[in-house]
Amino acid sequence: MYPNWVEALTLKGMILINKGLNQEALECLEKATKIDPENWSAWDNKGRALFNLRRYEEAAECFDKALKFNPTNYEILYLKGLSLFNLRKYEEAMNCLNKALELNPNFTQALTLALFVKAIISFNKADYEDALNSVDRTLEIERNNIEALILKSVILSKLSRDKEAIECCDEILKIDPNNGVALYNKACFMAKLGDKENALKCLEKAIEIDEKFIEIARKDESLLHLKDEKRFQELIKKNNLASNRCHRNKINGEINVNYTYELL
Repeated sequence: MYPNWVEALTLKGMILINKGLNQEALECLEKATKIDPENWSAWDNKGRALFNLRRYEEAAECFDKALKFNPTNYEILYLKGLSLFNLRKYEEAMNCLNKALELNPNFTQALTLALFVKAIISFNKADYEDALNSVDRTLEIERNNIEALILKSVILSKLSRDKEAIECCDEILKIDPNNGVALYNKACFMAKLGDKENALKCLEKAIEIDEKFIEIARKDESLLHLKDEKRFQELIKKNNLASNRCHRNKINGEINVNYTYELL
């Protein structure tokens, strides 16, 4: 009789996920996978619940188990890739996304994320031309992809194309006027071009949105031209309420994406 119980528990878990009750869904799906450890659908949905709870390592493990029993399911491959992406395991994520695209070349979500991941990998290898090509292809699919636009702005700056980098930031700010990352990066690009006044204005706005930019600005060599400015010194004296962590769009060093892609 147990297959009926597994189906019922899995269905209940799916309904709870759709209602946003992921912890309750997880409890149902844990029971389902214990009753039938070879039920790929139960593992798949357990992975989705864990993903929504931002438990990406466990989610990836569940998707892996689902693929053991359903290896040609391109959606599960995509979800595993998405989980690995959020864990910053970019090479592993790319492998999953490529497999998903081999099974379904028209899978737009997988293609968009694969191109973005490729751009990050190339950026981290200092292959900025290849990174730019990949991020441009991402933007051909999703013109208003803010994270891709942010990455493109940083790549352009690395290529000493700071005016174009500023234009990217302006595109982002049309979509999201309170995007602190775009404002901070725009300040850096303007400082590199010697536009101290506007650089300081952007930096002030970024700090108003999130004080974590104070600590970043203190150490950022991209703002070297502002270090002697009184307004800059006053800005970085403010109390820093954010933890001292690597920011996802730091111009120097590897790209570490701290935002997460969500399940659609």
